[in-house]
Amino acid sequence: MIKRETFRSTEIPKLREWFNVNRKPSMADLEKYRDILNNGPARIDKYKITVQKLQVWFKNERQKEKISEGKKCSDKDDKCSKEGKSEETANDRQQTLAQLGLGSPEFTMDFGLEEVQKFASFYDDFNLNG
Repeated sequence: MIKRETFRSTEIPKLREWFNVNRKPSMADLEKYRDILNNGPARIDKYKITVQKLQVWFKNERQKEKISEGKKCSDKDDKCSKEGKSEETANDRQQTLAQLGLGSPEFTMDFGLEEVQKFASFYDDFNLNG
């Protein structure tokens, strides 16, 4: 089983600080952030953070921000809760991946519903034409 590496509670405030300065950091910035985190006390003799993990964290943080602003909620009669919509999206993603036999948490952690639906469409086309 693939080990899912998470950010330490001591690293989150620094990540949020960087996020508040720049929501879409350049590759050079991400490499700088990676080096800072990997040389910090939370990473001595531990799994090292990659630029890809940082990219995903920033992408997820932008998505959280978007959801918290209510951009995902489109009910006309305003009965939509942000939490419910997020759970619905996560459940849809899990259901789609499970139908494809790819429902493991290691696979799903970096993909949103839109990416999963695109993959599912490609997967169906490949099976029909393959």
